[in-house]
Amino acid sequence: MKKTIVISLILLGILTLLFILFESTRGEADLIGRVVDEDGSRILVISGITKEEITGEVNEIINSGKYKGAYWITVKGIQSFKRYDIGDQVKVWFTKDVADSYPAQTGAVKIEKMKE
Repeated sequence: MKKTIVISLILLGILTLLFILFESTRGEADLIGRVVDEDGSRILVISGITKEEITGEVNEIINSGKYKGAYWITVKGIQSFKRYDIGDQVKVWFTKDVADSYPAQTGAVKIEKMKE
């Protein structure tokens, strides 16, 4: 009897987590941009930048004031096994918390590499 209750609770927990993950990745991505830099478990994604504009120092790109949508995205879980190269175009679904800084900082629920 106790074993059945424990198994039921574990299954309920797993289903709840899957539901939350599914719901958080529905709809449009929070950000579409290019990978501009990589720093361990984080990637810098900037919207509105072209591959050709990704040259020189990253700080120069950030400080140019030309790009408003710049985010350091912490890559965790299954996403961390994927390799993102500088210049890759990606769609990013944020976690709920976004740090108010420039570049902004957040985690990703999902990152999808776009085909070009």
